[in-house]
Amino acid sequence: MVGKHMFYALLPSVSSRLNFQAQKFMNDIANTGAETFFSSFFKRVARQDNKRKCSFFGFEGTIIHGSYSLAVMASQVRHGRYGFDLEDIPSVFGLEGAPEACIPKSHDFLVASHEQKVIVSLKKIVEEIKEIFHPEKSTPKNCRRLLPFVYREQTLLLEALKSYNVIPILISHTEEYDLKAYVDYFENDFDVKDVYGSCSAGDSYSGDKSIDDSMLLGYSTVLNGARKVDKLDELVELYGCEIIFGAGKLGRDNQMLKKILKKKGYVPMISSKKNHQGRKILKGASRGRLHVQKVVPAMWANNQKPSK
Repeated sequence: MVGKHMFYALLPSVSSRLNFQAQKFMNDIANTGAETFFSSFFKRVARQDNKRKCSFFGFEGTIIHGSYSLAVMASQVRHGRYGFDLEDIPSVFGLEGAPEACIPKSHDFLVASHEQKVIVSLKKIVEEIKEIFHPEKSTPKNCRRLLPFVYREQTLLLEALKSYNVIPILISHTEEYDLKAYVDYFENDFDVKDVYGSCSAGDSYSGDKSIDDSMLLGYSTVLNGARKVDKLDELVELYGCEIIFGAGKLGRDNQMLKKILKKKGYVPMISSKKNHQGRKILKGASRGRLHVQKVVPAMWANNQKPSK
């Protein structure tokens, strides 16, 4: 009997088989309810160490909390760092070369909460934006911008994936320039060449228009829904890899995650909602490879205490 106990004592546990980065990630997610799911996933990764593998991540609500694009836009408005200059304003608002009689005097804003329209002078909107370009305009004292934070767990997960030679690919409806700026700013484990987002369609859609003009006119390719799935298929062929993992947000990334599950990949779905609808949508294809992770909203998002 003693020999039997010694034999089992010498056998490595599931945890001890993990490399340093994976173990660090597992320690960080202790008591979150995701331990069994990721333990199963890493066992599969270790068995396929010699294969070319890739993983796909959504961005807003998956890698970071909240909307990165809105934070970037808010910073641009606050500091006057637009994609256009003061002299470009007439062109941006469609005022250039237009007869005075053709320029609308006001703009209607629909207030959704009250289903009422608020009429604002177009001239006043343009003048206030011009005012921001004035050099004497200063940032309010003792104020700072609140950027969406990066989920610590996702940063550790990226490190663990790369330690097993899994290529992490960022694919999002967010504008591609913003995504690449994020990678540079946060210096995480995504490679800029593995970042794919929405972008201008350029000359192919707008004839002789420049790329910037095309974006203003709405000619663009948006990676959302079915288009995100098409992009995923294109990238799998381009990289010549097997999809082993995908992470995304409930609702926005459902189609992409369903495709990954059908390809036998593992999927943790991020949800801040109590009714995990994603489980109903995707459970038929998962066979234990789907995990719905409840997250607590950021406190500053609505200036209230996080829900329990």
